[in-house]
Amino acid sequence: MAEPELSIDLALDEADYSASQPITLTAKLTIRNWSADPVVLAFPSSQQYDLEIHNDQGNVVYSWSKGQAFSQSTTELQIQYEKEFSITAPAGSLPPGKYVAQAWLTVEGPPRAYSASARFHVMSM
Repeated sequence: MAEPELSIDLALDEADYSASQPITLTAKLTIRNWSADPVVLAFPSSQQYDLEIHNDQGNVVYSWSKGQAFSQSTTELQIQYEKEFSITAPAGSLPPGKYVAQAWLTVEGPPRAYSASARFHVMSM
């Protein structure tokens, strides 16, 4: 059985943020189905995506799902063409530097099988 023809992209609302104020990052996670047939993805809970921010040493400095509760019932999502998720990440105060936001679908199966990342900077102002 062939793997679904899916692609995933992550776009951020800004490429540069100011260290002088708390950072709220808005990310758009987009999954596209390139096949003619709909694809059904299964999730082990009501959570369908997650997002982390890593500093330039690779350490996780923010996790969107930390402290959130999700229903533990299995859910499914059918993707005919494209599905977008808007993720608001109140990351708080980050020191100046380079960062990577990584988002993924929390599907059953291999962890982060459908993931994408985007780089951004926090500038001292």
